[in-house]
Amino acid sequence: MFDLCDLFRRGGDYFVDEDGDGIANYAELLLPVGYELIETGDFFVDENKTYEITLRLIETILTVTFEDEEGNVVDTVTMQAGVPGSSDDTHHFVLGKDFNLPEGYELADLGYEQTTDIEIHYGSTGGITLVVKKVKEVTPSTPSEKPGKVNITCAGLADKNCDGVVTCDEAMGEGWTWNNAKGVCEYTGSYTVVNTGVK
Repeated sequence: MFDLCDLFRRGGDYFVDEDGDGIANYAELLLPVGYELIETGDFFVDENKTYEITLRLIETILTVTFEDEEGNVVDTVTMQAGVPGSSDDTHHFVLGKDFNLPEGYELADLGYEQTTDIEIHYGSTGGITLVVKKVKEVTPSTPSEKPGKVNITCAGLADKNCDGVVTCDEAMGEGWTWNNAKGVCEYTGSYTVVNTGVK
């Protein structure tokens, strides 16, 4: 017996057609756990022939609906286990492993822990609703004023190069320097004596 992916699932001798009339029924076959027949009813058999029978996996299906706290549907995801199992056993669908929250959302705080490990009996279909909320965006704080140089004024004289110091040449012009001992600006540049004709 092979599944739809041509994977071997079970083999061996099966005793069918007990009355020997050359007709058997698929219901007489012992199937592997978690599979079902694609074909049903009677079929012709010959004891000297080998038969291949294709089976179908009985899927285990879970649908998760994500809703916000107002009951609006945010997203829905449906998944399949993809593995066979006995209907007496359960398959686990786990958040973070088999499915994820919608992007930009987190589980809402409802005062109790929401189920994130969901058990579904093999071969069955189930559903669950999880309540989510948007993740708060954190906006980095920015200064109200951008740092930069400030053009200050000292005694009414502009600090022309914005270095925080008003120099004598900035205040008085080229050729003026600061006399630290006197605490004043003095002219140290060259000058020309002009003959005014006054004796």
